[in-house]
Amino acid sequence: TLPSLDKFIAVCANMEHSWIRDLQIELEVPSGQIVVLNEFLGQTGSEVYLGEPDDSDDYDPNPGIGYTYCWTPTAVNPPMLTWANQHPFQGTIPAGDYQASSGFGPMLGCDLNGAWTLRCIDDWGIDNGYIFWWTLEFDPSLIPDCDNWIVE
Repeated sequence: TLPSLDKFIAVCANMEHSWIRDLQIELEVPSGQIVVLNEFLGQTGSEVYLGEPDDSDDYDPNPGIGYTYCWTPTAVNPPMLTWANQHPFQGTIPAGDYQASSGFGPMLGCDLNGAWTLRCIDDWGIDNGYIFWWTLEFDPSLIPDCDNWIVE
């Protein structure tokens, strides 16, 4: 189990999306609790991307270039849309570490074993995005040596 948020390092995703303002990004932990990484705040505001999306592929989606974004309890940056609203511009949110919109409290006491699900909910259908990979990182003291684990 996760006894303390000090033992959770980060959840990271390499992704791109043509308009982050319509995304809700969530991490569902094995207990079913939800950590909101990026909260949908409505569709108003400047045009802000994740990574380098192909913004002209409405009818024939093509993957753009993903940037690596991490959500971590120790991030200096606020949640992504808070950051974007504090730095009004049109363009790409820089790769890096951000706080989770909901904080990481829902993870406390959850089992480490089980299904961890990264979910992106696109609340406006005229754009698209891609997740190229994602990962979780915990303090190594929580997890036994896994050099011999077999991944199927």
